[in-house]
Amino acid sequence: MPHRHRPSRRTSAAVAAVAAALVVGLLPAIAGPATAATAEDTGIAGHAVDTAGNPLRNVIWNVYEYRPEQGDWFGMQMGPLLTDATGSMWRQAEPGHQYKLCFRDDYYYDSPDFPDEAWTPAERHVDGCWTSSGTTGATLDQATPVSFDALGQRKDLTVVLPSAGLSLTPVDPFVTGSATVGGTLTVQTGTWQPTDAALTYQWMVSGDSGLTDIPGATAATFVPTADLGGRALTVAVTATRSGYKTMSRWGYAGTVGATVPTTSSPLTISGTPVPGSVLTPTYGTLSQPDAWAGFQWLVDGVPVGGQAGQEGTFTPTAAHVGKKISVRMTVVGDGELHLTAQVTVVTGTLTAATPTISGTKVVGSTLTAAPGTWGPAPVTLRYQWYRSGTAISGATASTYTLTTTDMGATLTVKVTGSKSGFTTASKTSAATSAILGKLTTATPTISGTRTVGSTLTAKPGTWGPSPVTFTYQWYRSGTAISGATASTYKLVSADRGKTMTVKVTGKKTGYATASVTSAKTAVIS
Repeated sequence: MPHRHRPSRRTSAAVAAVAAALVVGLLPAIAGPATAATAEDTGIAGHAVDTAGNPLRNVIWNVYEYRPEQGDWFGMQMGPLLTDATGSMWRQAEPGHQYKLCFRDDYYYDSPDFPDEAWTPAERHVDGCWTSSGTTGATLDQATPVSFDALGQRKDLTVVLPSAGLSLTPVDPFVTGSATVGGTLTVQTGTWQPTDAALTYQWMVSGDSGLTDIPGATAATFVPTADLGGRALTVAVTATRSGYKTMSRWGYAGTVGATVPTTSSPLTISGTPVPGSVLTPTYGTLSQPDAWAGFQWLVDGVPVGGQAGQEGTFTPTAAHVGKKISVRMTVVGDGELHLTAQVTVVTGTLTAATPTISGTKVVGSTLTAAPGTWGPAPVTLRYQWYRSGTAISGATASTYTLTTTDMGATLTVKVTGSKSGFTTASKTSAATSAILGKLTTATPTISGTRTVGSTLTAKPGTWGPSPVTFTYQWYRSGTAISGATASTYKLVSADRGKTMTVKVTGKKTGYATASVTSAKTAVIS
């Protein structure tokens, strides 16, 4: 809801002065001759302004025409009819007829479907009809009629609308139930802002002259009686609060006695009520094949979006956790059926996977955590590595490089998933095997005469930490020689013309086994 400020107060004298000045300027225009003899140019150009003469945009207007046979003033049955950015309107008229012009400042529109058309003013103005005396707040009965003598006449009428207070934020009422004799209709008001505005009710019945109040029908519920058969019912909800302009909204209840369509199942909301999950109204099938169903979603009683058609859905976000999501269903067939259903959005539960660890479990190597699949995506993941159950300071990436401190310990990683509107979840991997130390190795060398019959000796070099146990394997031109596993090797005729290498393997408890191969010898002669 937009920021609301208290409107400026003007004295009644100032209001009257502005109104009088405007009226005086208008009177000649009303009495003046036609400027063009065309039906299109014959009519009323009305202007709604505040007490300073500023134009008032999006003020509802209506032109009432006198009906001699009925003896009443009948307004245009369409709308909302709104003033433009200059506070103006136009209504074509006919010579010989009488008209009255009235303005009402209670238009409100705030739909995310059409944000460019939103209209949520902070201040409201007094309703009023045009009078030749400039009376502010004049009713339809008090309004001055205007008429036209010939085609082409244009009458410019300006109505001054003083401030009436701050603007309430309304919600169109919704009547549940069906308009059957003896049935119960209940008005759902939604949540008006401010929420402490007092709400009153008046049930009405339609007639030739419009809506007529039903005496005593001032509760939130109403039971139609047999004398109302064939007549349409409407309920008016009126909100009042100190410092705010009183505002009314109307909800249609249907025609009493009309054949009302039914649903094969009660209206429910399917889908898990958590952020990101699609909610869908479910009601089975309609008893009248040609009936149309429309939906309106509300969050804590405030509408969101417009009619969504046959398959209207709503997807809550994290901001909706703890809020009540309701859907209004209107079924229009031979008669009308109005239904509601409601759920409360709860904190979602993440789908979490147990992470795994890959990589060589040796000091100096890098381990990588694979978190698995978490949902609903996207999920933000955080990591914490542990050494034998104790968190490692600063080890919060998806990878971790093993240090000498880790030698002999086991490693685990905890993955924590978070998503707005969902409960944070954590999963810890299985522990690795004990981390092994890394031997310091050397490249072995070969000494001895490179001729058949001579003995070659492998020198492993210095390995550490001492002591390190060595094993050997001799190779002839890259092929292992069976049984040649001592530190010395006596050359045989099969070695002639070949090169020799030796691989030294070092072993030590708590350390990873390591192997290093020597450089190859010259060709054996």
